[in-house]
Amino acid sequence: MSNALASGAVQVSGGTLDLKTFSDTVGAVILSSGNITGTTGVLIGTSYDVRSGSIAANLAGGGALTKSTAGTVILVGSNTYSGGTQLDAGVLALGSAGALGSTGSIGFGGGTLQFSSDNITDYSNRFSTAAGQAYSLDTNGRNVTFSTGLISSGGTLKKVGTGTLTINGITTYSRKTIVGGGALATGASGSIANTSEVSLDGGNLNVAAKANASLGSGQSLTGNGSVTGDLTIHGTLGIGSLLGTITFEHNLALQSGSIANFDFSSGGFGIGTYDLAKGGLSKMVSFGGALNLHFKPGEAFSHNTSVKIFDFGHYEGAFSAVNVSGLSGGHSAIVDSGTGIVTVVPEPKAALLAGLGVLPLFTRRRWLAANARV
Repeated sequence: MSNALASGAVQVSGGTLDLKTFSDTVGAVILSSGNITGTTGVLIGTSYDVRSGSIAANLAGGGALTKSTAGTVILVGSNTYSGGTQLDAGVLALGSAGALGSTGSIGFGGGTLQFSSDNITDYSNRFSTAAGQAYSLDTNGRNVTFSTGLISSGGTLKKVGTGTLTINGITTYSRKTIVGGGALATGASGSIANTSEVSLDGGNLNVAAKANASLGSGQSLTGNGSVTGDLTIHGTLGIGSLLGTITFEHNLALQSGSIANFDFSSGGFGIGTYDLAKGGLSKMVSFGGALNLHFKPGEAFSHNTSVKIFDFGHYEGAFSAVNVSGLSGGHSAIVDSGTGIVTVVPEPKAALLAGLGVLPLFTRRRWLAANARV
């Protein structure tokens, strides 16, 4: 039986609309909350505005589906709508292999696409390439692989949920990458070379498949999380937005021209009061570029107190400059390039620098005059 519903707009606000085996052609469909179900029923709408709830009926027609407002919508049917999918808010969960059909672009304006055990489809070749895409993907405990790069001028990528998202394509989105859970991996042919910043928010950046993996001079690695695979940084290393730890499971190289920013909040150097780059006993850190040490202004940092900020088994190289901000009362700081230890000392006179048995680079207490961050 067909067209059991009126041909106008359909809105579901709580409860269940059950199409059973009916096929209905209607106007705009709005799912505010509740469920739209059907055994073999097909709903043909001019558009679909889904906000919260679930849809197990089959959605068809040339209209587009938009995920709007906070909340989660689960698509369970075998859908064939062809007008595209736009995620503007909340979560659109893929509850079936045919949730998004096989055609139509997928755009990201603030919502998240969530994969499941029923759907780990590579949709990357359907992702919108329009400027400013806010790609947001929840692997939800699954391993998902994209063969096509994410291409959006001014775009961003946020990866959340456990599981691994592997990118095998060349991405050109140019703004921030956030790894909020699980792992973001670049395959042997994949790249995130255009992103301005990789921010670890409890997640893992996996570059183990890449030969000579690096972040360029215009890129930065920040946050709290871990890195798998050897990594060379030509740009900026900035541990935690306030304080944090990045664990390097392999080797780290800070190249000439790079900048490493470390923060300290307490003179006692207790756990959680300073930034830490942590490696393993068999791993190497290579120093180069500038090291910027940001001590909390007004906090008492005593003479001869020290802390290891690069915790690796092997060390090589030296920083070309070490700059300090925040210290007062005649204090300065030195770093031992053979141990990764920073020590607060009385501000040395130039004549005494050569006598120090550590990296002979001292800091300027009034670095950049306004304590500006690099």
